Amino acid sequence: LNGQSIDNTKQLRIGARDQAGDEVFFNGLIDDVRVFARALSVEEIAALAGVEPPKPPVWSVPVSLVSAYGRVALGNRVHVVGHGGGNLVHRSSQDHGATWSAPSIVASASVNYPMQYGGLFAVGDTVYLLTAAGDMGPSSQPLDFRKSTNNGATWSSPIRITRPGEEIRRANIVANGDTVHVFGGQSGAGGYGTGIYYFRSTNGGVNWERGVKLYGQADGSARMAV
Repeated sequence: LNGQSIDNTKQLRIGARDQAGDEVFFNGLIDDVRVFARALSVEEIAALAGVEPPKPPVWSVPVSLVSAYGRVALGNRVHVVGHGGGNLVHRSSQDHGATWSAPSIVASASVNYPMQYGGLFAVGDTVYLLTAAGDMGPSSQPLDFRKSTNNGATWSSPIRITRPGEEIRRANIVANGDTVHVFGGQSGAGGYGTGIYYFRSTNGGVNWERGVKLYGQADGSARMAV
């Protein structure tokens, strides 16, 4: 009984509602009725029904990997990039998150911020990273590209892929073969969308085509898939 105490003076009726003038009866058959003086456990109910009790999901103990701006991607390892100790750091796991590598510095966090709502992708041993030139507040920032071909052990020098007027606030990155796709939304004052741009590299991120403005007044929450 939801919201009512079962410690009351009303009679117990099985198959009908005990309400004077409005007795609604169950239309069907009732079998194997049992009354218990206490609430049964999940295991006891399952045993009576002859089924296995449902097993709750088992989650690991939370692990603090970075202090802020964290991003996660899955290649041959699980990769995390974020801030830690005043730097932009990378960590990886080879056993599905059971243990993690020590933080390795990608760059100084004072001038390299993981791109808000995106910016990390991995396939095989290669990790692709987008960073912003400044703190990711409500306005857009220039966008830099980095790449690691050895699971984050070393990183390429940053490549600026945005030109003036193409700054991005929220970005996604996806790679397929040698083609790398970047898709991002701009935000002006107050965080309102001012445009969506698409960027492409056909040689693994070495060179980038000029950004293509797909829409002039769009929310930066748009997403991309390849």
